[in-house]
Amino acid sequence: MTSNSLIIKFVDKRHLHQFLHVGELHFGSTQQYREIEEVHGNTGIGDVHEGDYHPDLNITGPNKVDIKLPSQLHFHRPANIFCTTQIRPLVDTTSQINLDVIEGMYKSLVADTDYPKQIIIFNDYNVIHDKILKKLNELISNSGSEYLNGPVTYSNSTAVEAENLAKKYRPELSPKLGATYTINLVKNKKYQVEREYRYVIIPSVGLQKTLERHSNNICIGSIEDQAILINSLDELERSIRFSVE
Repeated sequence: MTSNSLIIKFVDKRHLHQFLHVGELHFGSTQQYREIEEVHGNTGIGDVHEGDYHPDLNITGPNKVDIKLPSQLHFHRPANIFCTTQIRPLVDTTSQINLDVIEGMYKSLVADTDYPKQIIIFNDYNVIHDKILKKLNELISNSGSEYLNGPVTYSNSTAVEAENLAKKYRPELSPKLGATYTINLVKNKKYQVEREYRYVIIPSVGLQKTLERHSNNICIGSIEDQAILINSLDELERSIRFSVE
């Protein structure tokens, strides 16, 4: 986590009370996000390729035409994701948040009327970050589960980027096997306006069932003392100033 970044969370207003009072965080499943676009046609929240590692197959040899193999294979490792928006000083800002960043957030997130959002920023997001990591470590302890966290990489070659990230996050594995984990930190470049920082649970079968029993929510404790509610993107743009010391 980059401590001097501005972290923004867009919270479904139906769940705002729980988010603030008990720190209820929704770790949506990658299957859920695929179905939101595939079944319901919502591309603001959904992504039919979420968590989909699909490397190209280069088939060689005299019988390659006869084999009739597909040009790609698709791998979906079960995963659950909690997303935030990360605004990086001097990258996404000058003294204020860049206008194109505000417009991108509006088009991709706030304008999605199926899921009305409350904009939240934080007094010290590092407090929230530490709470999340503490809870994740408790969840995965002795469960056979794993987690990743980091900024999302946006690329038109998602499989290649996932393999590159695997060298950092899962160096003990081959890049292709590691990519079935790190694909959850990679999205197509068309989503880059979202500027996500993610926490990803790779659950065991047991933890997956536990998450499902709790609607894929985990609780980290009250975060009311850290949350600042912002009523509009206009207010966000006016309220935040950046300086470099």
